Amino acid sequence: MHLLFVNSLTARKGCRQLLEGLALLPPEIAGRIDLTIVGDGPERPALEALAAKLTGIPVHFAGAQPYAQLGKFYAAADVLAVPSLADYRSLAGFEGLGHGLALLASAADGASAETLDGGRTGIAIDPANPAGIAAAIARMVEDPAMLAGMQRNAAALFAARFSFARIADNLVTSLQLAIAANLRRNGLDERKVNQ
Repeated sequence: MHLLFVNSLTARKGCRQLLEGLALLPPEIAGRIDLTIVGDGPERPALEALAAKLTGIPVHFAGAQPYAQLGKFYAAADVLAVPSLADYRSLAGFEGLGHGLALLASAADGASAETLDGGRTGIAIDPANPAGIAAAIARMVEDPAMLAGMQRNAAALFAARFSFARIADNLVTSLQLAIAANLRRNGLDERKVNQ
């Protein structure tokens, strides 16, 4: 299973907690995983030291990448890890959905309620619980049918709710409603203005 982390390497983004969870996996599961970390930041030296201690799990640090280059990392992955300790609404999960990736997403990320879709697109984790992270990863590795279903659901959820076409439709509808409300507030008849 190709696991991907795409974010800044700061304490708040939870990459250390992800590595701590991976360290708890039994060898028969660990040997079936690799991790790519895309991003940079002050935590990188400590994260590289933690990754070097992992047994049987190759970890590749790709560094910061231009946004235009991220697609190749998403395309090579099966699961996107979003182990944030606190985020209002991380964009990473939405990007993962757009590439049809199952999510391993922190309950502390405000977007997880939308991106996990009740568990249909991935598994919610508590980033403060490395054993829980390990258990979630093991479930994904041990049940390829479940993982494939989450990936299909991720792509479908993105198309239905978060695609550019859907966002454009929402924007047009919002603007139409705002204009109509403004006309009513100013005592104008919307039908006469539109003629």
